[in-house]
Amino acid sequence: MNLSERITEQRRIRGWSQEELAYRLGVSRQAVSKWESSQSTPDLERIIQMSELFGVTTDWLLKGEIIESYSYEEDPKQQNIRIVTREEAMDFLNQRSLKAQKIAFATMLCIVSPAPLIILAAMAEQGIPGLSDNTAALIGLIALFGMIAYAVYLFMISGAKEEPYRFLKTEPYELEAGAAERIMERKSRYMVTYHQGISTGVVLCILSVVPLLASVLLERDVMVVGSVGLLLVIVASGVRKIICVSMIRSGFSVLLQDEGYSVSARKENQKNDMISSTYWSIVTAGYLLCSFLSHDWHITWLVFVVAGVLYEPVKMFVSSLMHVDR
Repeated sequence: MNLSERITEQRRIRGWSQEELAYRLGVSRQAVSKWESSQSTPDLERIIQMSELFGVTTDWLLKGEIIESYSYEEDPKQQNIRIVTREEAMDFLNQRSLKAQKIAFATMLCIVSPAPLIILAAMAEQGIPGLSDNTAALIGLIALFGMIAYAVYLFMISGAKEEPYRFLKTEPYELEAGAAERIMERKSRYMVTYHQGISTGVVLCILSVVPLLASVLLERDVMVVGSVGLLLVIVASGVRKIICVSMIRSGFSVLLQDEGYSVSARKENQKNDMISSTYWSIVTAGYLLCSFLSHDWHITWLVFVVAGVLYEPVKMFVSSLMHVDR
């Protein structure tokens, strides 16, 4: 057994991820990964730090001599850590990409769904031949519920092929030698696409109000209503782009166990996911209820804007209540 194997063994005995050991030593996770794959050797200062952390002598760590103060064979925390192969990691990233596209498109459908109803209602008010108020409402509602139904379907099936990799968020695991480097290389290349996607999405959301402002200045009611529909389409396109690239990027973080996906952060993530799903379900239900009762579809979409602003304060408040309860 060499130095890299002894470091790996002692870390796994304590149930630490590479990121957790790196944090305790004040180095990067990549540095620990290179030590354990024998690509580099820790300096003397890190050797001393690890001997103190592991409760072993530096001689044992370097040469394999007898441990003086710690018997890893009797450690009750010793456990078998699942090893994720390069093939599994690449397949997970591919499945995450497919899932991201479905989730992003489903979200887009939810945002755009009121547009046909708004536009058809405005056309009926203008006396378009053959289009009565009832006909416009019927067609608009069919389109709205059809898009929402398909969106719900996409949400439900989106994670099916990613299900075999659920353990990545619930169980301790390690990447096989060389896999981390390949994933980091692929992530580095993807970051260009990520930043472009975020920028494009934000710009689209900002520019979405331009048609509405233009129609207001021209003082034409039909154009105002049409611009509201166009606004929803542009916002939906921007949100779709942001969600898609963000979810794909999060796949890299899951595999590398960084940016909030370390073992210690998983419970917090599960709590936040529960809060988020509950919050947005209530917001969506409130939006539909207000829209059907008031028939002000051209205004009620602002519920999502307000909800977005209030989301972080609400999450912090609910999290603090849950912490007090424990």
